[in-house]
Amino acid sequence: MSLKRNVTLQAEKAMPTPRRHSSAAARQRAYRERIKASSHQCFPAPSPIDTMPSRTRWRALSARAQKLLRMAHDEMQTYWDERSDDWQESQKGEDFQQTIDQLEEILTTLQEFGSELH
Repeated sequence: MSLKRNVTLQAEKAMPTPRRHSSAAARQRAYRERIKASSHQCFPAPSPIDTMPSRTRWRALSARAQKLLRMAHDEMQTYWDERSDDWQESQKGEDFQQTIDQLEEILTTLQEFGSELH
């Protein structure tokens, strides 16, 4: 038997991936739902902050920062609450709680800063 150069021998044909969606419209609808679910809807919509007068702009920026930090704080607190008591009492748990406490201090300072701008 002679070897043929530059020829790819076909092995068993693999089965094609089964269709997940019944039509292109269903596939597109599923895609849109995944994108919608993955987007961070809790972020405030972009606003024309650059065109606002200085104090108004700073208040808006401060409010946006507070909202984002509050969201991070709530997620972190939920994460900590869902861990076991053993984890919460471990060094990692205590370090994580200190991080949450520091974030609370930052939020308090930012709220004071925002109230000074009014």
